[in-house]
Amino acid sequence: MPNTIKVSAEGWLDAARQALIEEGIAGVKIKRLAQQLGVTRGGFYYHFVSLDSLLAQLLLDWRNHNRFIEKEPSLDSPEEAAVYLDAIAKKLIFEDGFSASYDLAIRDWARTNSSVADNVDEVDKERIESLRQVFCALGCPPQEVKSRAEIFYYHQIGFYSLGLQLQLSPQERLKRAAIYLRILCGRRYQSALDQAE
Repeated sequence: MPNTIKVSAEGWLDAARQALIEEGIAGVKIKRLAQQLGVTRGGFYYHFVSLDSLLAQLLLDWRNHNRFIEKEPSLDSPEEAAVYLDAIAKKLIFEDGFSASYDLAIRDWARTNSSVADNVDEVDKERIESLRQVFCALGCPPQEVKSRAEIFYYHQIGFYSLGLQLQLSPQERLKRAAIYLRILCGRRYQSALDQAE
């Protein structure tokens, strides 16, 4: 019997992700996705029970794969933390494993869906906690680490929300990232980075 399933579940998920980014949640419709993929809606139901099941997979995909920091970074020294902060900055600038447009599309969706908003809130807390651990390893005073993590994180979300990444080249952003990190982390960052090199 020939295989009549032309698009895999991952293919549908990719199309849904792209539609979410380009059109918002209103653009994630089975008929529209099928037209974009050049298939009938029947193939969709081979992989998914309903649109809600695709949307649940999309949200899970964002939670698990659109990341710029590990859930629990293992850092044993200020030098490792400084190098790790540099790596985070590069992941964000070059969108290596992290898509700002995908992140913003999920946040827009969260404005109209309380379950998605709860997921975004959980992910934000996880990311800030991971950053807190980085600042702890860097040797920042305990009473400051959460604030430093929040400033780093909220700055990044704001940067993308304002579309500033579209106005600067990656090279310019790298220069600015080094300045931001020096301001945010102080001398301990530069000292740790120098020690690591």
